[in-house]
Amino acid sequence: QMTGIATYSVAQCHAVAGRTAAAVQAATEARNLFSQTWDRQGEAMAILMLGESLVLDGDVEKGKQTAKEAQDLFASIDDHEGIDKAEKTLQQIQEILGAPVTPAAPRQAPTKESESV
Repeated sequence: QMTGIATYSVAQCHAVAGRTAAAVQAATEARNLFSQTWDRQGEAMAILMLGESLVLDGDVEKGKQTAKEAQDLFASIDDHEGIDKAEKTLQQIQEILGAPVTPAAPRQAPTKESESV
């Protein structure tokens, strides 16, 4: 269990430092370690960290699915704080998914002249 906690902390450090691929890897490893020791709360936290890391790494849809998995695991163990944290994460992901994409270069509205060409 201590190895799982340490690995979870490593995932957090990677995420904060912007090393998103390393955060995904460490969160996955922490998830597996917690699962092996039957620490469901630790496993749920690691799954949520994995979801957040996937979003930061650019895989927003997979991150959303993973965060939902964490929320379900938190619910199965009646961890209301964990459920709330997962719900907030899912709301943030939804904001990312629902946010309009900003074009790289500003587009000009068509003018009367360009329409007649």
